[in-house]
Amino acid sequence: MKLKELTPKEYMCGNCGCGCPAVFKTEHGTYVIIGKKTTDIANKKLAPDEVAIKIDKAMLKNLT
Repeated sequence: MKLKELTPKEYMCGNCGCGCPAVFKTEHGTYVIIGKKTTDIANKKLAPDEVAIKIDKAMLKNLT
């Protein structure tokens, strides 16, 4: 799978102090998002092969 990184500069590793979140666009028109794993209530809705992550809301506003 080919990935194109869309992570805003201010969120690149070492820039935000928020654990190096990242957003990638795939060649299939989908997105891969990397963030901190969460253990809150959202996990009760997950299938065994899924994981919930957290990213800063502002990060999504800055995608190009």
